[in-house]
Amino acid sequence: MNLSVSILEDQPHSRRPSNLDNEDLRAALQDEPSSNSLELASVLGVSSHQAVLNHLHQMDFVHKKPRQDSHELTEAQTKRRVEVCRQLLENPLDDRFWKRIVTSDKKWVYLVNHNRRKRWVLRGQDRFGKKVMICVWWNFEGVLHFELVPDGRAVNAELYCQPLDRVYDKLKAKYPTLFRWKRALFQQDNAKTTKKKFDDLDEVEVLLHPAYSSDAAPGVLRFEAGRMVLQSNPMLADRWQKIVEDDGLYFEE
Repeated sequence: MNLSVSILEDQPHSRRPSNLDNEDLRAALQDEPSSNSLELASVLGVSSHQAVLNHLHQMDFVHKKPRQDSHELTEAQTKRRVEVCRQLLENPLDDRFWKRIVTSDKKWVYLVNHNRRKRWVLRGQDRFGKKVMICVWWNFEGVLHFELVPDGRAVNAELYCQPLDRVYDKLKAKYPTLFRWKRALFQQDNAKTTKKKFDDLDEVEVLLHPAYSSDAAPGVLRFEAGRMVLQSNPMLADRWQKIVEDDGLYFEE
């Protein structure tokens, strides 16, 4: 299941050839290092992906596949992965269970302005696109809600809890029957920091999620060609079982 929603971008109505700026290209790579040349050309409004490749080579960039385990797990984290996955496997793993889950994540996003015409700006103001962090909540059908993190603010428990009322209202409005026969399950890797807030929301439970474990989540949030894309993890219960059997270690696809 691949679901996508538009992201905040100032895009032209028609694409025209434009000069490629190395700083724009570098910023786009920082936002999504796995982008290919076609995706980068689309994001930056360049008519030829070969021009993107030429600039990448001039800037000494090479395309390499990363290691499977992007985070070096500690012994405590591997044990926690096993513990949480065992608890998850105790749930009734039917269709209703999967549809109750609400997942969240935070990502850095580069807001690209494709309009290259000169404009009046304050002296010292950055002329390049702005890089911001967004928090996103989604379920089995797609994105429920997302918000930009205020400049200079860290995503701590207090900031994370502020939009939860809005997420809850959207969920209840879109899925009224969900709250009549079951509770919604908000997946969290640290329930203690947000427990009081979830206690205040009616018909909501916390579904534990092991930290640094995108392989154990219902889906992964990525950005491709300026769009937010949700890629589901197939056979999730089998993944949880595999994590238990492998003593919490990452495993190859």
